[in-house]
Parts: sequence; structure tokens; C-alpha cells
Amino acid sequence: MRFKSLVCAITYNCNSRCTFCNIWKKNPAPPMDIKYYKRLPSFRTINITGGEPFLRKEIDEIIEILRRKAKRIVISTNGLLPERVIATAKKYPWLGFRFSIDGIGKRNDQLRGIPGAFDRVVKLIKTLKKLGIKDIGMTSTFGHGNEDQVIELYKLSRKLGIQFLIIVRHDSFYYNKKNAPFDVDLLEKNLNKLIEMYLTSGNIKNYFRAYYTEGAIDFARGKKRRFECDAGWTSFYLDPYGEIFPCVILGKSLGNIKKDRIEDVRRKINCNLNCWMPCTVNQQIISNPLPAITWIIKKKLQLLLRS
Repeated sequence: MRFKSLVCAITYNCNSRCTFCNIWKKNPAPPMDIKYYKRLPSFRTINITGGEPFLRKEIDEIIEILRRKAKRIVISTNGLLPERVIATAKKYPWLGFRFSIDGIGKRNDQLRGIPGAFDRVVKLIKTLKKLGIKDIGMTSTFGHGNEDQVIELYKLSRKLGIQFLIIVRHDSFYYNKKNAPFDVDLLEKNLNKLIEMYLTSGNIKNYFRAYYTEGAIDFARGKKRRFECDAGWTSFYLDPYGEIFPCVILGKSLGNIKKDRIEDVRRKINCNLNCWMPCTVNQQIISNPLPAITWIIKKKLQLLLRS
């Protein structure tokens, strides 16, 4: 069978200083030799991440290997190495790029610990747009005191002409930090506004994003996940040393790519974390869109009756 998605961290080095993540405080060991990426099976989508993936000097060589493993590859980056991002984008214009932005202006810079980071990332996005790169988006993680920034960040994405993805904060072995409680009421209020903006946008993709967003509210409220997670069965997280995990949240190693095949170590995971992460949720919605379509029709009818 063909697997759905892989989150592939190619380094734990990071040049951000985020208040909500400990990766940058680590002194990581050298990552595995890139030859081991050749052992990976095929996936529908591969997300290259880190740390900051553009700190890995062999990133283009890794892309060359992984492009044979997936039809779609997306790189998640903080955008603080613009020259490297631009060079890779020119070489591989079919790549997707997702930039981490968690607030407008200084709010983002405070959370990410880098003065001027917001302006640098926005400038880079505009440069990529001028180069003709099509698959560009921004990913915003809420639950770090930025619950009031949802709508302004969505408006920024519209102004820039890029996609917008929200994540509600998860505590994870991956970045190894327990964060303080956040204002769930304020976040829910703003995410509900976003849902209505999505549903009235006239963009079919936004309708599905609205469904995903309501699931994110459920997660923030501690409600049961809308459908069973298939992490560890059709989607995985691969760390820079070859360890295979079900996902970026659950720190249970299934094996190591240097000696194991994913086909041999994959298994259904008995997990009650109720996570709602795009790396698993989006692929499941694509595979079984009917629940989302039913929800969209119901919500659109409700909006029509209200108007």
C-alpha cells in the first residue's frame, strides 16, 4: 500500500529562539547520512522540517532523493535564511513552502525570539511570489498568548495571496516543552470567526479548512477526536537520526530506518491523545471527504438561514 504522509525532520539545529520550543537549546548530534533516505517507501506527501531545515547543508541532495518518494514535497521553514530558500526555490519551483508566523509584527518577533523576523519573512514570501512559486503558505500556531491574532494573520495571508494553516498548540516530545495554559475562550471566539470567513469566502478549499478548524476547537476543548487517527499506520514522523515515530506528538519509536523498513514496523497505535494535527488530519480528510462534505453542507445551510 502507498502511505499517506511523512513528516521528515532533517536536522534539530535551529536559528529561531522561540519561547514555546526547546529545540534551539539543544546541542544535537550530527544527523544520519543522507543515503538512508533512499530506504523510504513512497508517500502521497512529504513535509521536510527541522529544527530549521535550511541549516542542513545537504538539503538539496535530500530533496533529490525524496522527490522520487512523493508527488508533493513541502518544506516548513522559519524563513530566516532567505538566500538559501530562494536558491532552492529557483532550483525546485514545484516545491511547497510553509512559513511559520505566529503574530503580526513585534508579536511574532517576541514569540520567536528574533527581532525583525516578521518583516524578513514577509519580504521573502513576496520574493517567492515574484519568482512564480505557486505553493506558498503560512502556518500559525495558537496557544502561546497569541489567541487574539487569528483574524489579523488570516487577513495577512489574504493580502499576500498565500494559504493559511492554523494549529492549536500541542505539547510534544519533539520540541520538549510544557507550555502554560492558554485562553481557550478567546481562541474559540476567534476561530469561530475564521470558520465563518472561510465558509463565506467562495473558495472550496476554505470550506474544508473550516471543517479542520472546528476540529481544532474540539481539541482545544479536550473533546474526542472526530475520527480515529492512523498515525503509525499510514503516516509517520522520521527524526534526523532515523528513528521512526507514529507522529510528532507521540514519542514511541517504532524502529529505525537505518535497520528497519517502515513497511515492517508500521502498526495501529492505541492512542488517546486526541491530537488534531494537519500532518495526519488533512490526509485523512482527503482519503475520506464525506464527513467533511456533510458538515460543510450543514454549515452553509445554517449561514443561508441566518442571512
